[in-house]
Amino acid sequence: MTNVSRMICVILWASSLAATAQTPPTPPQPSGNGQWRNELKGLPEHPAAGTSVQDIDRFTQNVQLAAPYFATITPGDFEANREMVRRMWAYVMALDMMAGKNPALRPAASRARRAMNSFPIGFAMVQPPGSPQSGALADPPTPQKSSGPPFAMTAPHVENIPAGDRATASDLSSRYTSTAARAASAWQNVETLRQSLVSRGMTLNAATAASVGRLQADMDSASRSLTARDWTEASASLDRADAEIEKISKTVGR
Repeated sequence: MTNVSRMICVILWASSLAATAQTPPTPPQPSGNGQWRNELKGLPEHPAAGTSVQDIDRFTQNVQLAAPYFATITPGDFEANREMVRRMWAYVMALDMMAGKNPALRPAASRARRAMNSFPIGFAMVQPPGSPQSGALADPPTPQKSSGPPFAMTAPHVENIPAGDRATASDLSSRYTSTAARAASAWQNVETLRQSLVSRGMTLNAATAASVGRLQADMDSASRSLTARDWTEASASLDRADAEIEKISKTVGR
């Protein structure tokens, strides 16, 4: 190779290095953000009849991916996503009913329920404006009078219970009534605090609002499970409600 050829190669090599240095690196893209959003926005309110364990676990994964985003959203972001989150809660509640009739789906449905129980936006926060449990992220202009807890205070009446299940059903019904009384007290304390905050132009903190939402969902789940004679899920729902009552009580008192 002649000196001229070597010189040309060196110049081309140097030019290549300079071009590479001037090309800015491609910034990393958020992983999976669009995918979970698209799937949750298209979520039906009721699972299809052929919903599988894999379908439920996919939903659970999307909820877990969405949680960090919803933990830091503004009130405007919340309103823009209210319908999507409402569908998520409706879907997991319908899963509870489906799993009550299909034991094979229960573990996956329980995973989905745990994911939603940990979700930053509780069920009560996505109720239609004007309902007693709405307004967790939005400031109403004036406090509104409470119309009572947003869940049944007594266990549902279930007829024709098999003799072998009657003792269990009776115990769970009594437990539901006891838990509902404590839940109502916690709910009323939160409502009193919320109205006090609203009168001062402030809002309830997201963690407490989320606990109230999960408490309502757990009490509703317990009632539905008793009606469906799913004693195991009814007991688990009441356990979750007890845990939320303790969280709320630490914040607002008993």
